[in-house]
Amino acid sequence: MTKRNRNYILETIIASAICFGAYSVCKYLNNESEGRSPIKKYTMKNEQDNKNSMVLCSRQNGQYTISKRGIEIIKRFEGFRERVYYDVGGKATIGYGHLIKKGENYERVNEKEAERLLREDLKVVEGAINKYVKVKLKQEEYDALVSLVYNIGINNFKRSTLLQKLNKEDYNGAANEFNRWKNVNGKTIKGLENRREEERRLFQSK
Repeated sequence: MTKRNRNYILETIIASAICFGAYSVCKYLNNESEGRSPIKKYTMKNEQDNKNSMVLCSRQNGQYTISKRGIEIIKRFEGFRERVYYDVGGKATIGYGHLIKKGENYERVNEKEAERLLREDLKVVEGAINKYVKVKLKQEEYDALVSLVYNIGINNFKRSTLLQKLNKEDYNGAANEFNRWKNVNGKTIKGLENRREEERRLFQSK
């Protein structure tokens, strides 16, 4: 056996052990015996590609967390704006949809600063979703909700029919509520209509 083959076998064994250990932890945290599991546990291209195996958990410290894909979707929806602008509701905004708060004096940000602001804002949004949603969610459902709530605001979400239906485990009914949040001052905004439809599809994706 060549040194190269021995190294490959050793790397494969180590990668398999790591995957198995991570899978076990995720399974314990998410309690698979409860129907809807919020975890994408384990994916393997084939038996000879163990090194590329991934374990994706949607919870940290018992709470759901947005995926990298979810963050990229929100960034695409919001678009990057280097300088202050006013959104469709007339609110001063910058970066990836960051609403400028009292005492903040942002006039210009780069993409790195904008993503930092976005992630800070999303922590608040995620805290609210983890607080008010009482049912289990798939990662896609959670990502769609984060995008929605980031856009419509926490107060609107916690009073919404969408949340009421979701907490009754009416997932289809909740999905149909996304499209209700497409208006500003009674006027349908095409960009919001398109965003709501994409969020709905993400929420219902398998």
